[in-house]
Amino acid sequence: MFALGDRGYDGLDHDLVVTPIKGKNKPAWQTEYHRLHARLRGPGERMFAQLKTWSILDQIRCDPHQVTQIAKAVQVLNSYEHHSA
Repeated sequence: MFALGDRGYDGLDHDLVVTPIKGKNKPAWQTEYHRLHARLRGPGERMFAQLKTWSILDQIRCDPHQVTQIAKAVQVLNSYEHHSA
């Protein structure tokens, strides 16, 4: 199990958190690595942005498992909306 993080998470255990490589003038393989990393992180970032705009988590006082299920449902709905447009 691992997580995709942004550059702010650099320095954490690299077996658990995958982050972009810092620096400028990167070789082609690092540019491709960044492209793939962003493509994989994108859907999760959009889902969290949607949750924030709906303020859906502001009032929740329930089991964390239920919050996870709500977040997954929002991601499915957001993905459906994105692909059906």
